[in-house]
Amino acid sequence: MAAMTAADVPAGFVPWPAKGPFLDAIATLFVRGSADAPVFGVRVEREHCNGRGTAHGGFISTLADVWAGYSLAPRLSPTAQFSTSSLSVDFVSRARAGEWLQSETDRIRIGKRICVVTAAIACDGRLVALTRASFVLAQA
Repeated sequence: MAAMTAADVPAGFVPWPAKGPFLDAIATLFVRGSADAPVFGVRVEREHCNGRGTAHGGFISTLADVWAGYSLAPRLSPTAQFSTSSLSVDFVSRARAGEWLQSETDRIRIGKRICVVTAAIACDGRLVALTRASFVLAQA
């Protein structure tokens, strides 16, 4: 991945502190806002694109899953454990290398066993994908 400069990141976004081998391999991710209403963002790089030069659907789906989980987590008990049980992504338009993607969470529903997060992923103000992720809560 290319080194990002402050000019590559919209105002208010800071590097996302969540770390791990998988997340580190995906991209340099950013966040802004409060813990209970985060907005996540990423600059689309050439490595994230398919042969047609647009952001790969697998990359966008991964962002949808990760961002939904991290939008849900602050609303649960700090000891709560959950995993993705379902993910749907409707691709509405494309994103190209150099463009900024960010999450826009619409709703979060927390049930006794299942939680659902619906969101949009936008690119420089244009809708790219509508997403819905369901998570199953582990039994205590």
